[in-house]
Amino acid sequence: MPPSVSRHRRSFLAALLALAALAPVVSRAVDRSRLAGANKDEFLTGDWGGRRSAWSAAGLDFAFAYTAAAYENLAGGLATGGTFEGTADLSCDLDLAKLAGWTDLRLHLSSVAAHGTSISTRCVGDVNKISSYYLDRGLYLNEVWLQKDWRQGTLTLRVGKMDADLEFPLYSYADAIPLPLYPTGALGVRLSYEPNSVWFLSAAVYDGNPNEPGHDNNPHGLHGFSLGRSEGATNLLMVGCNHDYGENAPLPPGTWKIGVYQSTRSYPNLATGAKEHGDFAYFLNGDQTLWRENPTVKDDAQGLALYLVAEWAPADRNTYHYGFGGGPYYTGLLPGRDKDLAYFNFLYTRFSPTYAAAARAAGGPGYGFENRWQFSYQIVFTKYFSLTPEIDYVVHPGGTGRLANATVLGLRTNLTF
Repeated sequence: MPPSVSRHRRSFLAALLALAALAPVVSRAVDRSRLAGANKDEFLTGDWGGRRSAWSAAGLDFAFAYTAAAYENLAGGLATGGTFEGTADLSCDLDLAKLAGWTDLRLHLSSVAAHGTSISTRCVGDVNKISSYYLDRGLYLNEVWLQKDWRQGTLTLRVGKMDADLEFPLYSYADAIPLPLYPTGALGVRLSYEPNSVWFLSAAVYDGNPNEPGHDNNPHGLHGFSLGRSEGATNLLMVGCNHDYGENAPLPPGTWKIGVYQSTRSYPNLATGAKEHGDFAYFLNGDQTLWRENPTVKDDAQGLALYLVAEWAPADRNTYHYGFGGGPYYTGLLPGRDKDLAYFNFLYTRFSPTYAAAARAAGGPGYGFENRWQFSYQIVFTKYFSLTPEIDYVVHPGGTGRLANATVLGLRTNLTF
């Protein structure tokens, strides 16, 4: 075995041992938290002798969460080897009705710190990205927004710097559009309306290019506070439904969303170079329960469900044409592990034929498709601590067929303090 491979595997094993070592530490923390206040089950550090609950009652809520992951590429892709990554999220919510007497008004602030190396960039070469948590190393100002509610919260208006992907299920196949995504977001306005418990509607307008002058030129999310006349706007519209009609309902509960996002800027045609006005993509998202172990018990999630995603973008101005994926997941699969989550899924991405033809004409590779298969099992120790081992298999990493199929092992931990 080459020294570099041996070194990577030793680092990966060390990272796994470090993550696994958190389990007994947290188990001891669980024993201590039984002496804490009302929030003892929500946070690793407990309720701080009741202070946390008192602050919440006064209108101040905050959270700190840390996610870490170790990955090892066993074969295929760019190179064998391992990586370690982590993100820390800090958020604060202020209920301005309690704090200042401003009815139904809320202020939210959040920031993110990230470290580590991407397994996809270093070892795999895939476009779908093995880790959805990875961020480039740095400190980011994530969100700063005000929300006003009307009609008992059924109508809400949010203004400020926001992440679109926290509410809209976006996979960015219209990749020419620099979407306002985690962790940098963008200035925008979002209106949401829920006329009843079944239907909901969301519409938003965001700064058309939060990363101006380049997609990667917003390292700390600070540009999201500026607007330029040439940046245009990014518009999003989504309609959804929640169906859960009770014990004798014809269908088990589920949530479905359909929508579109669109940019008002001009984009070059990949075949002719001519300017095309605007870019857009349609998306579909579904989370459908198929069977429940205890259908008469409210809020008991044990059972089998199915998650589905799909997105389509025009081929003449985008790298990707369409993609779809999803798969079944089971909550409480093993006896005595009612909160654990077993998840099997895939994600298929088809490259734009126009982009592929232009790449071949320029002497580059022929792009076709990439497909990723994943199995994960989330072990939920407490509400604030979980470990998730996973295995990923990537077919055609990068979509060219030049890289061998990759097999990746991973272990992720989530902690809420």
